[in-house]
Amino acid sequence: MSSLHRRLSLATLALLLLFLGLTGWLLSSAQQRSLEVEIRNRLLGHVYALLGEAREDGQGGLGLPDQPADPRLSQTDSGLQAELADDNGQILWRSGSLLGLETPPMPRLAAGEQRFGRDADGYRLLFGLEWETQQGALRPYVLRIGLQAQQVDQQLRQFRVWLWLGLLLLGLVLLVLQGLLLRWGLAPLRRIARAVSEIEAGRAGRIGGDYPAELQPLADNLNSLMAHNRAQQERYRTSLDDLAHSIKTPLALLQSGLDSAQPETLRQAAQQALPHIDALVRGRLRQAAASGFAGLGQRVALRPLAQRLLATLAKVYAERGLELENRIAAELRVPVSENDLLEMLGNLLDNACKHARSRLFIAAEALPQGWRLWIEDDGPGIAVDQSEQALSRGGRLDEQYPGQGIGLAAVNNLAGLYQGRLEIGRSQALGGASVGVILGDNAVRKKT
Repeated sequence: MSSLHRRLSLATLALLLLFLGLTGWLLSSAQQRSLEVEIRNRLLGHVYALLGEAREDGQGGLGLPDQPADPRLSQTDSGLQAELADDNGQILWRSGSLLGLETPPMPRLAAGEQRFGRDADGYRLLFGLEWETQQGALRPYVLRIGLQAQQVDQQLRQFRVWLWLGLLLLGLVLLVLQGLLLRWGLAPLRRIARAVSEIEAGRAGRIGGDYPAELQPLADNLNSLMAHNRAQQERYRTSLDDLAHSIKTPLALLQSGLDSAQPETLRQAAQQALPHIDALVRGRLRQAAASGFAGLGQRVALRPLAQRLLATLAKVYAERGLELENRIAAELRVPVSENDLLEMLGNLLDNACKHARSRLFIAAEALPQGWRLWIEDDGPGIAVDQSEQALSRGGRLDEQYPGQGIGLAAVNNLAGLYQGRLEIGRSQALGGASVGVILGDNAVRKKT
């Protein structure tokens, strides 16, 4: 069962059938109980009506009229029957409607006692009473009123027919509404499926539009994944460009050896250039292979990573006696691969150490939908009009330090892989440069 629509339809259909069946049974049972209460009250009313017509017979006992006021008691097959018995169960009086019919024996009942039930012939109400004679004696009697069940059963059957027809019609209406609701509710999933198909066909580059809160993270993550793949391809091309740029010098050295007529010069040039070329190729391959998002659910502790880099840079720049401070909270963990963090932090910290006069610090904070990391130093800083140059590949603001001027540009490219940006400003605390990285859902890739 691969269709989500089919699964939901079958599940709701089963619940609907169970609900309608239970509702029908409850309503039918309630109607039957209501009819039985009505019949009992009706029969009790006939008891009181007959007792209102009672007269003393010739022996001083209870006597009932031969022609009761209710004509049905005098008509055969009317369905309404009555009979009176004494304390010994002897029948003293029978209605005309019982002509030719046999009835079960009469039980003894105390005065005021009632018994109501149903037998094979219909509903019966037995009422115990006492009649006071002129001499003051009390004589016990039992009056039985009966009602045949055919009419009641027919009325109940008609109710049940209309009830189940109504529930069937209601079920059909609910099924139609359920289908429309499922179609409306699953429409965003179909939109995402169509958007993915458009991307597969090459007619779109991302999933656009607004989706419900439950599906928007899925659309955003798919867009992030596709943007990451495109940025990764661009990173591979950039790595190849960097490699081509980096091996120009060793290739020139080899060329000079080839131009020389002396074999020894060629051998020395090859010994110098080939290891350098091999190291450059291996390094670029490792760099390209290591970059990317962290695994699902994987978060890297930021403070220990920064501390390791600060310890290394303290040794590299030991002669300058720089004060390197780590202000990152120990509990801060970020969803970025460790290799990318090392590259970003390494470039930013190394750049800050080169330009700091005496001190720098690194700090980070969590944002509502991401996180921010920044490094501040007490160096000369970077002017606003020089920010673009600092972020360009090969753009160098200070030629006194060795390098190819691609550190900040590499960090900016890496931040772009995580839909982030690099920001450059002035340090309010130390007066030098403040270079930070913002990553996460709230980050916007820097436009070029």
